[in-house]
Amino acid sequence: MNGDVNNPNFILFLDNVTNTIFNHVTISGYFKLSDEKKLGVQYFVLKLIKTSLRIKGKITPKDLKAFNFILLKKNEESENYELAAVLSDINKNFDSVYEKTNIPKPIAKNTKKSEPKKK
Repeated sequence: MNGDVNNPNFILFLDNVTNTIFNHVTISGYFKLSDEKKLGVQYFVLKLIKTSLRIKGKITPKDLKAFNFILLKKNEESENYELAAVLSDINKNFDSVYEKTNIPKPIAKNTKKSEPKKK
């Protein structure tokens, strides 16, 4: 991932991603959750991050992991420790969490039955 992480626009973008996460996920109590529920929170947060980054263009898994790490450090600096813990756990389990976010959506089947043509 190339770019200036101290650029004001990039910092604003990090803040927007953080606010998006806080608006869609309740992070408080993360430390008390079971491992299975923590994995669900990690999945949802990574999905939100991917959605936020998709606006900026196509991103590779390596870039996504780097962005997640930058977001982690930004939240540690801002003392958002529970979100930082979620992002840290995403980094630790990145391959399995990322794999779950890439499950293709099922293709809708054409349920309309075609009638034989009449002569």
